[in-house]
Amino acid sequence: MQEDLKSLKPEHLEALKQLLGETDNVQPPDVSDWFDGKQIDEIAFGEYLLRKKERKCIHGKLYDLDGEISDEVIRKEILDEIRPYQKTNVAKMVDRILSTLKLMCQCEMPPLKEDRVHFSNGTYYLDGTFTEEKEWTMNRLPVRYDPDAPKPEKWLAFLNDLLEKTDH
Repeated sequence: MQEDLKSLKPEHLEALKQLLGETDNVQPPDVSDWFDGKQIDEIAFGEYLLRKKERKCIHGKLYDLDGEISDEVIRKEILDEIRPYQKTNVAKMVDRILSTLKLMCQCEMPPLKEDRVHFSNGTYYLDGTFTEEKEWTMNRLPVRYDPDAPKPEKWLAFLNDLLEKTDH
């Protein structure tokens, strides 16, 4: 496929890019690292995916900086990449690549840090500071931190009723 794109006349390539909504900086994917014309190299393909986006596998589940990624999402990503190159046993190849990817990025669970709360848009520290910088965690909340959000009066009233004055 890469050779097919290279053989296009410049005006045809530009027209194709415009149809696809792509810019001049977009290059065709370099599959030569993981596809030899006949077979997909599963290790090289896994390395290719990890270069595109860092991931970690913890207890058999894949994570990126935004949190857990379902196997279905990864399978679809793999399928979209290999579709032009793998014509038979596609589902088996996708599952083999997924298993290989999990083995390649297997790691220990990151340490729990009790002085912060991880939000989808960054990290809130219990000292009252917030940064958009994200770190690896298995407990990122799927909500955005909003420093200008109104005070949660009902929640605070509930906590006040629940707790003793000495617990505050």
